[in-house]
Amino acid sequence: MEEKYTDVIVDNHTKYRLFKDTIEDGELLWHHDKRDRTIRIFNGKDWKLQFDDQLPFVLEEGTDYQIPNHIYHRLIKGKGDLIIRIKEN
Repeated sequence: MEEKYTDVIVDNHTKYRLFKDTIEDGELLWHHDKRDRTIRIFNGKDWKLQFDDQLPFVLEEGTDYQIPNHIYHRLIKGKGDLIIRIKEN
């Protein structure tokens, strides 16, 4: 089974994550994180982010998004690979 994503660690608070376009929709599960995160989108078309009890929205390249700790959220697959930078606060 192929990994869901690949991480490149920059330091204790920053990493880059690649979601391959071969990932199955069912592998992108609802989850929450222990720390606040800021993600920046570097590549990916029509990928979406959805927070619990909210409608999904399209992630735009070059844009930062805040993901508060302990808030359930999930990705929804778009086209092509998704590359993001994750900074934990």
